[in-house]
Amino acid sequence: MILVIVGAGALLLGSGAFGATKAEVPASSAVAAVNTSGDEFDFGPREAVPQLPCQPGDNPETDLQGRVPPEDVASGRAAEGYSCNLSVVGRLPSGENTPAVSFDSFKDCVYFGTRGPGGANAGVKVLDASNPERPVATDMLTTPAMMDPGETLRVNVKRKLLVATGYTNTYPENPGNAIYLDIYDVSGDCRHPRLISSTDMSPAAGHEGWFSPDGETFYMSTAYSGPHAGTPTLFPIDIRDPAKPRLLASSAFHSMTHGGVTTEDGARTYACTPVSPPDDTVLVLDTKQVAERKNAPKLKLLEKIGLEDNQWCQSTYRVTYDGRPHLIQFGERSATHSDMAGTDCARASDNWANFAYPRVIDIANERKSKVVGRALLEVHLPEHCQELSGEGAPVGLGYSAHFCSPDRLYDPTILVCSWFHGGLRVLDIRDPRRPVEIGYYNPGVNLVNGTAARPVVRAERGEIWFVNDGGGFYVLRFEDGIWPFNNSEPCPEFNDYYYASYNPESKCRTANFNGIGKPAPGGKSHG
Repeated sequence: MILVIVGAGALLLGSGAFGATKAEVPASSAVAAVNTSGDEFDFGPREAVPQLPCQPGDNPETDLQGRVPPEDVASGRAAEGYSCNLSVVGRLPSGENTPAVSFDSFKDCVYFGTRGPGGANAGVKVLDASNPERPVATDMLTTPAMMDPGETLRVNVKRKLLVATGYTNTYPENPGNAIYLDIYDVSGDCRHPRLISSTDMSPAAGHEGWFSPDGETFYMSTAYSGPHAGTPTLFPIDIRDPAKPRLLASSAFHSMTHGGVTTEDGARTYACTPVSPPDDTVLVLDTKQVAERKNAPKLKLLEKIGLEDNQWCQSTYRVTYDGRPHLIQFGERSATHSDMAGTDCARASDNWANFAYPRVIDIANERKSKVVGRALLEVHLPEHCQELSGEGAPVGLGYSAHFCSPDRLYDPTILVCSWFHGGLRVLDIRDPRRPVEIGYYNPGVNLVNGTAARPVVRAERGEIWFVNDGGGFYVLRFEDGIWPFNNSEPCPEFNDYYYASYNPESKCRTANFNGIGKPAPGGKSHG
């Protein structure tokens, strides 16, 4: 869920090259909700993940793991930032405090969204990072959706397409530019994407969004304010012809939807519902009819995976460990915060975490899924709730994890997460039951939300790319050979389109797109 609510209102299109077209609208296909269990959970003792020691010359945190203490803000120490085992290779400052919650890359090109409609320098910035030590700005995309892409900005490397929708928190009353879907071609000079289409997809609207692996479907997912249960919020869009995107279906569930992931064959989708427990869940959806382009396709709800004390589930990845399927779930706000002020510790006595954290969920049996790993920092431990009340990013986001990225989908080794005011943090997840924090880089305090956008792992370059609201674009590398791990298999176990997307020069035989169109490894055929 995007963090700074911008002023709502219609976005007026000029008479330039991106005059929008109106999409064809199919009938709604509402889906009944499945009952969930109660909201009481027995966690046992809550513990923070262990940390590797920092290196000489690092600038480590001065208080709890993940915290920017008020004393450091007052003294100016926080402005220096905090680092452990990670060093800056290159940076391009943004020059202003701007919300930056959309980020992706293609080859050596970087794309990230800044500020909402009407703000200074609104649009998607394009950078050339071919020299990671000196990234340079090359373009700015200012078509309707790109003026405020929220959390939807995505590249599909197989199709060589850059896509975004606009953003809203006020659907359906005032979707603003969230109804627009902008599609660019990056197959030529990725430093200057070529606009293919900018289309009004209403009644579909964006807030979050993701591609099917084949790049032929883009899922627009939106959020609403107020009691709108039963309102369609998930919209698969056919973009086989990117010049003429077509709305395939409109689906409603027990609440609004957020981010998600779709399997290689397009037949399974795991989508978040960003609400309060026990309704905060990952939906297991049968999306085979969408993949097969059935007439008026239905999205069938198969199961709901409960998320314990999480509030506002952000998104998921489907991964495997030794061929066994799991979900990595993350974001974005703890259920201990019951209002937008984010100062309520009422559930701390029930052992609920202070802020949201990543989970690893075993889904070998979708109907009996089980959380097997949790990655809490010290700031998440309930005994510190009153001490931390009101700190961090606004509206209760605090020190929560927002977006995460693994290095690969099959036998992942690290998970890199944006933790709002906790900065960019890296977990060793080779053992999903015992994650270990191996490094962090927090650029320091700013006036917006801190580190919020989805980071990118460039594994074979040994780099992590991310953006910070006040700091701009960063390229990081681990110090002293900490990662990539010398004692881990350097290549994914199965054909991994995700790994291939972020490691275009890889020599790994599994770094390819050959698995696309087939059932995801480690699971049953979805036929």
